[in-house]
Amino acid sequence: MKNILMLGLLAFWGTTMAHSAEEQSAFVSCMEIKVKEIFQPPDSVMPMMRLQAQITEREYEKLVGTLNKSPEDLADLEVSLAQAKSPRNPEAIMMKELTRQCAKHIKWTG
Repeated sequence: MKNILMLGLLAFWGTTMAHSAEEQSAFVSCMEIKVKEIFQPPDSVMPMMRLQAQITEREYEKLVGTLNKSPEDLADLEVSLAQAKSPRNPEAIMMKELTRQCAKHIKWTG
């Protein structure tokens, strides 16, 4: 009985993971592709990167609703601020630039 329950949980978990992978947003997919192209990270880093992209997307959606500006406008501002704040950290600036390039995929009404 315990084995059947474990198999059921594993099947449910596998289905849930496959389902959530299919529902990945265009923004997260864009970020994943661009990060792989530029940084070529090990596969073990990608789940954390996807999570960070999901968090970024949610934060942008909140800001878009509050400020009534497009995601692209917000991303342009963020890149400018990152360059002014830390010009010696090219990886941080590059990640902001990738966010800017993928921002067109964030949903907004404006």
